[in-house]
Amino acid sequence: QPAKPEEADTTLLARIDLQQGRVVQTWRLPGPGLLNDLALVADGTVYVTESRGGTVLRLGRERRVLEPLFAQIDTATLEAAAAKKRRA
Repeated sequence: QPAKPEEADTTLLARIDLQQGRVVQTWRLPGPGLLNDLALVADGTVYVTESRGGTVLRLGRERRVLEPLFAQIDTATLEAAAAKKRRA
């Protein structure tokens, strides 16, 4: 399915029906970015990382909106905390 003109320069998360070979639903990222890792948890919630801004987004079970869960994660701080814990 070709992109729509209004989707140019946007990032979308897509639900794809592999058996039918088609996009079933899309969710627009609330700003520019690059979606990366994705996790689907037991309750049906989807978590996805956004690499450019360092955020984690959540798509709840009701599948209405892709919302920021954590904004602007400072990976250097996380790495420093992990290294400190390893030394302890």
